Amino acid sequence: MPSEHIEFGEHDPKVRSEQIENLLRELGVGLQTVTPKGYGFILLMATLGQGGGCFYIASVNREDAIKMLEEMTEKLK
Repeated sequence: MPSEHIEFGEHDPKVRSEQIENLLRELGVGLQTVTPKGYGFILLMATLGQGGGCFYIASVNREDAIKMLEEMTEKLK
């Protein structure tokens, strides 16, 4: 079964959502409690369609998050 293409549109870094940011914090606390020692995580959430936003939370520092996302992008190509 082919997967449906999802268009995320252009990312606007000024888009903020207190509701989504609070949700990600809560999810991050939950993920941190079950993440094995020595592992980190990145959780992404994005609105669909034009003019949306992309939100994330991570338990790793920014440089490691960028490296993880770059490596994952290469694997997904």
